[in-house]
Amino acid sequence: MDNIFKLIKKQFNGALTPNEEQELQAWYNNNANNQRTYTCYYATLKLFRIKQKEKHFTARVIPAYNRIYKITRQKEYTINRKHSIAWIGYVAIVLLAFGVGYLLKSTGENSWDNSMQSIEIAYGSKSLVTLPDGTQVWLNSGSKLEYPGSFGRSNRNVTLKGEAYFEVSKNKELPFRVSSGKIAIHVLGTKFNMKAYPEDEKAKITLVEGSLAVENNKNSKANILLKPNQQAVINQKSERMQVRNVIASNYVMWTTSHSKSAALSPTDNAKAPAATCLPKAAARNILFFDEEPLSQIVKDLERAFNVHIVIEDKTLREKHFYGDFCNEETITDILKIIAEKNSLYYTIKGDTIQIMKKNEIRNRVN
Repeated sequence: MDNIFKLIKKQFNGALTPNEEQELQAWYNNNANNQRTYTCYYATLKLFRIKQKEKHFTARVIPAYNRIYKITRQKEYTINRKHSIAWIGYVAIVLLAFGVGYLLKSTGENSWDNSMQSIEIAYGSKSLVTLPDGTQVWLNSGSKLEYPGSFGRSNRNVTLKGEAYFEVSKNKELPFRVSSGKIAIHVLGTKFNMKAYPEDEKAKITLVEGSLAVENNKNSKANILLKPNQQAVINQKSERMQVRNVIASNYVMWTTSHSKSAALSPTDNAKAPAATCLPKAAARNILFFDEEPLSQIVKDLERAFNVHIVIEDKTLREKHFYGDFCNEETITDILKIIAEKNSLYYTIKGDTIQIMKKNEIRNRVN
């Protein structure tokens, strides 16, 4: 139990790692006894933050809670009302000894429920996360996922800033909801990709399997129902939404590994055959661009490789391209492909990259 108390204390101080958060959530969800332990201990932490220094608190409270735990374990039978009342009595005696009996009423059993759990992914990194309900989430570079402590019990609501691929576990009683700005997704059990970085002009929701409803929080008439291999594209400023047919697996390639990259080509050229892979357990650096402006492509490259890219030419920034890059390639490899196929030139100074047209270089030299 010492380890659990330390995890609760770390959560109280906002210092839990994602793995520790999952361990604590799993322990909390295991049974009602654990939930009462959490509630009482969290209440005690609140009081001692006010009344005592942290080192004095730790020395006194953890041994007391260990004594409570030993008593309850010795008398552990099938849980019923009688035993629940007896357990609370043991806790109350110890808490009253510390002068915190009143605090339990004000804290209640919603301390965990009301706390928000947050997972942030740095630029240049990716991560696979398993939520308390068993849903698997691949988080892309520069993304943030938040969910309440009550997730999996009274709701399955998450908030996303960035890009994530979801494999949602089925639960007819608790629909899964993803919110991002003014957009919300409502599903029961499905596989989909959502890309909604606040700094991007457009958000994209791509359905791989199952069905989902894309909702507009301000305009219910704009709600749409997606089918597999359909994509909703939303302008994050005007909130205009359109649906198009796509090969959904292309849009989750960033979670898979490929052996060879296609060249990045202008969209007026013939398109290469689309890949048909689905995500695997490990997250990879695979980028797919379908008629994207170069201004958007460089944003994705900046997030994937943690670099800064400058394009001064407006017409070049607005030029649209199609292609993909595999995980074995570095940012330099990708820049070479872009430059060779499109008469471009680039320079690298530290973590800053500048992309120009070749005729622009000749003009500067002359």
